[in-house]
Amino acid sequence: MIGSFFIQWRKRFVSTLIAAIPFLFFMIKIFNYRHYEPDFIFIIYLIGLFLSSIVLIIAVRRLSKRA
Repeated sequence: MIGSFFIQWRKRFVSTLIAAIPFLFFMIKIFNYRHYEPDFIFIIYLIGLFLSSIVLIIAVRRLSKRA
């Protein structure tokens, strides 16, 4: 019984971590953006951050419904 609890918790943690990787990637890219880089790249990073945050929210909602 206790072992199954830890396996489920680990699945939730790993699923959330996998969904958060693109979000963290684009956040780091935006923080490292320099003013001399083209604005088009910054817009791509913002769109990627927006889409990855939606994926992260959907993943967290799906995992919270299962709990």
